[in-house]
Amino acid sequence: MDSLQLDPDGIDRYVFPDYEPRLSEVKEPFTEDVIGNFLKEELAIRNFLETFDELVQALEAARSMQCGVLKVLPLPPFLQPTFRKGT
Repeated sequence: MDSLQLDPDGIDRYVFPDYEPRLSEVKEPFTEDVIGNFLKEELAIRNFLETFDELVQALEAARSMQCGVLKVLPLPPFLQPTFRKGT
């Protein structure tokens, strides 16, 4: 998906009634901004972003290898026999 960069410094601001997240091309400022607004959720936010990074890496690997995503993603042991048959 193509996008248009709104701010020449690479920071876009989205305005909601009680929250204004700032999105940057660099992950760290975004992460710190979100954590700063939701301090009690820091661990969950960091875990989510780590999982999201792993998903992005798996999707990029699947695209470069032209194979199915389920063959690249780390699956929990109880799902491996179901989805990895014939690999």
